[in-house]
Amino acid sequence: MKQMDQATRQLEVPVLKSESIARLPMLVFAGFAGTAILLATLTIVSGPSHWWTAFAHATVVSAIAMIASIFTARFAGGKSLDSAITVFMALSAVRLIVALAGCIVTVKLFKSPAEPTAFMICAYAIASLIVESAVMARAVRAVDRRETVTVAQHGTKAITNKEAG
Repeated sequence: MKQMDQATRQLEVPVLKSESIARLPMLVFAGFAGTAILLATLTIVSGPSHWWTAFAHATVVSAIAMIASIFTARFAGGKSLDSAITVFMALSAVRLIVALAGCIVTVKLFKSPAEPTAFMICAYAIASLIVESAVMARAVRAVDRRETVTVAQHGTKAITNKEAG
């Protein structure tokens, strides 16, 4: 580890294991598929034909947002618990930004009906958030507090022993 001055202190921080979030993509996809089935059923029952356009656009946009957020989640494994939680919060932000941008694009460029498209994108986002939060909560509960990574903290910046070495 690099030489540190007197203001730097060593911290032992619990680590989130990669195995604890390995099933995340599969579970998020299952939640996505369940939401798609539910929204398709609501679209069949509701009747208006323009809702099928909204359903198709919302499904594509939400799939892109889901892929972007899962890609972000892959960086959480093997990190300190604090860093992993930050990554999961970033994951939610990535999904929200992609979904909102996609909603605007589909409504403005592809003339998708605004209300049903936004409703369906929100349904997909909520379902994904529920699944990701449940996986994260389970992963945090499974953290072994004895397995730690050494973190050098200097002011507000923390450097793990992997980064410093």
